[in-house]
Amino acid sequence: MGEFSIPLDSEAKDTASFELEDEVKGVFLETYFKKGLSSLGGHTFIDDDRWLLTGVGGLNIEEWYATLGVGYDNVDGRESRVRYSAELEYLPQLWEHTRPGAGVRVEEVTDSGQDSAFIPYVIIGSPNHYLFSFFIQAEYRVQKNNELFLIDLSGVF
Repeated sequence: MGEFSIPLDSEAKDTASFELEDEVKGVFLETYFKKGLSSLGGHTFIDDDRWLLTGVGGLNIEEWYATLGVGYDNVDGRESRVRYSAELEYLPQLWEHTRPGAGVRVEEVTDSGQDSAFIPYVIIGSPNHYLFSFFIQAEYRVQKNNELFLIDLSGVF
């Protein structure tokens, strides 16, 4: 798994990097029980000085998708924080090879010193093929002192 960032401002130039590095960053494990497009499961990340444990449930009813995640994290031995994420997404099948959508996500990390984040987004995917699809997503994070506009390009294969 990797990440490639294109730095757009001075802060990103200092923090963005190609994430495929020779030094191991930790272990990520996940398991899910799936029935159709609904699922129940969880994931964990473990490193020398940090860890994350999250339970996740997803529900699909026709063209609507809902996801709820609750987890705990700990960095550098400080007190563990609780993390919450709730998402509602609408993905209509309007065209055979292209699928648009819109959604909203709310994120909260207790004891982070930040207000909850409200994140509306739009997404479009194509060719909507069972072997692979490519997506472009635009989202805007509404959060005091942490607002962010993000465009994400991704692929599933």
